[in-house]
Amino acid sequence: MPPQHKGLDGFSLTGYLEGKVTGSNPRQTYIASHDVISNKPHFNQWTPIDKKAKQLMQFQQQLIGLRTEKYKLLLNPAMDRPNYPAPSKQFLMFDMQKDPLEQTNIFEQHPDISAQLVKNLRGKFHALLNSQHTYLTPVYQVGNYPVSVVNGFGPSATTGNVISQAHQLTNLKQRGDSATYQVRVHKATNYKIFVEQNNQDSVGLQVRVSGPSSTFDYQLNENKLQLAGTLFLPKGQTEITLEPLSNNSIKPWTAINGLRRLYFVTADSGEDPVNSDYPR
Repeated sequence: MPPQHKGLDGFSLTGYLEGKVTGSNPRQTYIASHDVISNKPHFNQWTPIDKKAKQLMQFQQQLIGLRTEKYKLLLNPAMDRPNYPAPSKQFLMFDMQKDPLEQTNIFEQHPDISAQLVKNLRGKFHALLNSQHTYLTPVYQVGNYPVSVVNGFGPSATTGNVISQAHQLTNLKQRGDSATYQVRVHKATNYKIFVEQNNQDSVGLQVRVSGPSSTFDYQLNENKLQLAGTLFLPKGQTEITLEPLSNNSIKPWTAINGLRRLYFVTADSGEDPVNSDYPR
């Protein structure tokens, strides 16, 4: 293995293949729902798990569990099975060898075992939470083609009133609201930035698009896809931020409520997403 390799997350099965079938499996498997719980305002299953969201994630609120060769421990289990036993202190624990159908909660009957499993589960949760390599958000590739796509609904961080939804970002409406995107720029040059939305709710909203070395302001209009401005982006990984500045319309409810994509077009390419048949 190369020196930077992180190692293999597993155990060799060679002994079993050679007929050595005695002994126990020391592996503990972490079980987690896709529905992460954070107390960050407007947080849901599509919200990027940024630093703020991580700070407001608490162990006791999560839908997680731990599985050993003999036992299964569940924290905040989904109570959607008929005749499923009631949790004790939010936990279910089963002896999977004696009770594979999970009929009896033995959490209180074996306090030493349950305490150790809860400790292991808590440790695994915090190890994942504090790691720099977990809950990572997309890094979009820009400049390796004349037209690069950044999904508006896939930011690395959000602030203020912003709400993440399936396939769109909503509720960017005032100062303090923002969406930040991680991009890896392959070619240092000027990029024309096009904004694509699902609706016309943002007409009259003044926004700012910021890169590492340049910024522009733009007032959104009624077009589904519109050229907002130009940024110079240096080569390497960086961040792009979109934020509202002011509402210049007569509608108090004006907001970006259906952000789909940002197109990054190299200024010297001659490409024009507005007048071309790009798949959207």
